[in-house]
Amino acid sequence: TTLGSMGVDIAIALDASKSMKVPDVVPDRLAASKLDLGAVLDAVSGGRVSLVPFAGLAFVQTPLTHDTQVIRTYLSDLRVEDMPRGGTAIGRAILEAVRTLVPPEALVGTVAETAASQQRGRAPENLEPFEGSKYKAILLVTDGEDHEGDPLQAAELAASLGIRIYTIGVGTPQGRPVPIINEEGQVVGTLKGPDGKTPLFSELNEDLLRQIARVTGGAYFPLGPDGLGDGLVSALDSLEKKEYEATFSHLRDDRYQL
Repeated sequence: TTLGSMGVDIAIALDASKSMKVPDVVPDRLAASKLDLGAVLDAVSGGRVSLVPFAGLAFVQTPLTHDTQVIRTYLSDLRVEDMPRGGTAIGRAILEAVRTLVPPEALVGTVAETAASQQRGRAPENLEPFEGSKYKAILLVTDGEDHEGDPLQAAELAASLGIRIYTIGVGTPQGRPVPIINEEGQVVGTLKGPDGKTPLFSELNEDLLRQIARVTGGAYFPLGPDGLGDGLVSALDSLEKKEYEATFSHLRDDRYQL
């Protein structure tokens, strides 16, 4: 499926925390996410896309662009071991994704403005121009393990700005042990729990991801061992059709008989 030439603005918030190296989907959660996002990018060629990787911090890797090849290149190069801070801050990721989709003046006095001013190592402020689509979406790709912030508060802000969040839950509810990755990207062991012996498991948190999607009028899609399926592309196609109808309804002008 390929969307029309009149696309919507989409921010991809991609989890690159250590738990995304869990191999409960083949070859691991992050690699499977990249593969399926490539198929999504094939379908949204008419719109603009931004990329926001996150772990303990979130940052704008690429502002909104029609050049999906740039997005593909950054996706290909993204590695868990390169993230500047461990953890999983879903709330921060949503706020940074929101910043790529709306003009700065729309965020004055919001938690997004506060978080942006406090966070270090983020992208420059030059995210103009904001002559974007009426319908906007965030694709939140994560296993749902959240260690800080308030993702539901961030989702409520997105909803207030008319942004829908489509959550993609990567992994399985049963989970697998979290691997230890060295600087070369090799698995050298597994993380242990507080007793220093029991492996630390990472399980897909579907409940949180369903809540985030529900708050914004979006939808939840699982990315498990069988892949993502066509549900997300169909949802974006529906959003693109609404964008088309809204634009041409706005351009329509009444003419009266002389």
